Amino acid sequence: MTGVLAGVVLLVTLVLALSAALMMARRRLVPDLSIAVTVNDHAPFESRFGTDLLGALAAHDILLPAACGGAGTCGQCRVRVRGEPVAPMPAERARLSRAERRAGMHLACQLRLRGPVAVELPEALLGARGFDCTLLRARFLTPLIRELVLEAPSDVAGSVQAGAFVSLTAPPHDFGFDAIEVPERFAEDWSELRGLRAVMTAPATRAYSIASTPADLAQGHFVLLIRLALPPPDRPRLPPGAVSSWLFHVEKGTRIAASGPHGDFRAQAGTREMVLIGGGVGMAPLRAIIHEQLGQGASQPISFWYGARRRDDLYYTGEFAALARRYPNFRFEVALSDPRPDEPWGGRTGFVHAALRDGLLRDHAAPEACDYYLCGPPLMIAAVMGVLDEAGVPPTRIFFDDFGS
Repeated sequence: MTGVLAGVVLLVTLVLALSAALMMARRRLVPDLSIAVTVNDHAPFESRFGTDLLGALAAHDILLPAACGGAGTCGQCRVRVRGEPVAPMPAERARLSRAERRAGMHLACQLRLRGPVAVELPEALLGARGFDCTLLRARFLTPLIRELVLEAPSDVAGSVQAGAFVSLTAPPHDFGFDAIEVPERFAEDWSELRGLRAVMTAPATRAYSIASTPADLAQGHFVLLIRLALPPPDRPRLPPGAVSSWLFHVEKGTRIAASGPHGDFRAQAGTREMVLIGGGVGMAPLRAIIHEQLGQGASQPISFWYGARRRDDLYYTGEFAALARRYPNFRFEVALSDPRPDEPWGGRTGFVHAALRDGLLRDHAAPEACDYYLCGPPLMIAAVMGVLDEAGVPPTRIFFDDFGS
């Protein structure tokens, strides 16, 4: 018995000694040092050695957009690092071009603080802050798009420029899609979705463009368009989008953590003709820009080209048709790529980039003199960029937002 007791004591002593040695080694290898961070030549603040820059900035109320929770996949938390070049991480090589990397661009979520660092950010980002919103109402616009109207603090709503976006954070949750209330007219579309389950064990944040009109913002209302992110057809076992699923499930009165406003996608100064092209929830920032420009009395031609698959995927069409009747300089065009044979449709068919080419660019006297605003799925943006290039439009006249797709 004495031998067993002695062995236990020896084992405990060894474990304690190893733990102490590991703690000492960690202190040597990962010192608890203060690291100075300077942003845009403002007074530096102190962070800790080993902290990622995204978290360090957030701890000092500098809230960069980051839709992927720091995984480096969204590419939104871009900063320019001054001074000595820093080797890029693999995620940065995937999301940043060679030219951007040569210019010192990094993803803040991938940059660990090892020494003093000076970074540059758009000044507009320094005004973003965290706040809570309350869900006032929600409705289905299409089978997979839900409109949320959130009540935001008046000072935040007053700082929003058309084209901006906010980040929303969903808490941990676990529910089945059978708990989501779906309008009867979309019940058939949801019949195969009822077996899905949304599970999230930690908070997650995603970015959503603001679709609010000036009248909405005057009331302190953020209008957001949420597209339900479903598993791709070739990988059906993947879970649905955790944040979008939760936003399809939340009910009136729910408090939602947010930050922003973010973004520099907005109407350019001047009187050049404006051509806006959208698809999916890319409608959001374009709607805000159109209402802003028409409400401010813009007199130049403004056209909005929207692409959808079928009639069930259309929304706000009555609103834009009314704007076209009210404002002679506004034109609204819709193209359906795959209309159902049994549904009446007398409008344009095919993809929106082809409709733009045939309905505007081909006969336009000077397409290179217009400003083009794009927001939608990546394939749509690529196709539109192709026809704009064919029409001789320089890249400096093209502006796009790929956050709200």
